[in-house]
Amino acid sequence: MRSIPEQVRVEEIRAAKFQSRPGPRATDKVVLVTRVRWQQLRGRHVTGQLTPDDVTPLYPTGRTVPAGRFRPAQPLPNRMTDSQVLELALTAAIDGRSSGPRSYPTNRFGVDSTRIIVSTNTNAVLTGYPRTGPDVYRWNGTAWLRDPRPLPA
Repeated sequence: MRSIPEQVRVEEIRAAKFQSRPGPRATDKVVLVTRVRWQQLRGRHVTGQLTPDDVTPLYPTGRTVPAGRFRPAQPLPNRMTDSQVLELALTAAIDGRSSGPRSYPTNRFGVDSTRIIVSTNTNAVLTGYPRTGPDVYRWNGTAWLRDPRPLPA
């Protein structure tokens, strides 16, 4: 710590200004995604490798979803990256007004709406998936559907 009479160089003042830029405040809404929950979201709704034969919608990431025991392989449109999926989930969770399940109008990357489920205790994202959109595919248990009707809430 410096005493008051000591002189400070201009570079040190500039560095201090840079470090003191406003950041998150106590009143800001904080939402997090744990590594385990991201692996679940990614495995189920991005790569389609987790529980491959269950009914599930997938984000349009350009991957080919592998075949399951009953499900044939399906190429997806190339509209977004994994980091954009994560950004979309966090944005939807932050812009939501309450905890629990919520739908968020996305209108980006060929996804019209995203469903996000947030823990009411920890404000952590539990999962998220695309609901509707021209580039959303969903395995319904018997066939692939493009731009499916939303799953029941």
